[in-house]
Amino acid sequence: MRRVIDPQTLRALRPAHDEDQQTVARTAAVDPSVVARLDRGLHSDLDASVLVALARSLGVAVDALLAAPTARTAADVVPALAAAVAEVSHLPEVEQRHLAAMLRAYVTSRQEQD
Repeated sequence: MRRVIDPQTLRALRPAHDEDQQTVARTAAVDPSVVARLDRGLHSDLDASVLVALARSLGVAVDALLAAPTARTAADVVPALAAAVAEVSHLPEVEQRHLAAMLRAYVTSRQEQD
C-alpha cells in the first residue's frame, strides 16, 4: 500500500491550524472517516479533489501533504532478477546497454498501465 498523504504531516498540521479531524473533514467537505484513516496511514486510494480540499482546509500547498516516494535499494531486488543480472554481466557492454534499455522500456510501460 503506497500512501498519498504523509500521516505524520497531516497530524502535525492540524494542531498548527487549531483544527481537529472533524473540523478538517467538515471544511474540506469529506467524510470524517477519510481524515481518520489518513491520519493513521490506512487510506491509500485518494481522489485528487480530496487532496486539494484537505490542503485548502489546512491552508497549505498540496505538495506539503504528499508522502515522499519510498526509496528502494539494490537489496530490494528479488533473487531471480539479481541472478539474471549476474548472468548477463559477462556480455559486451553494448549488449548490456540494450538489455538495460529493454528493462527501462518494460518498467515505463508498466507504470503507464498503473
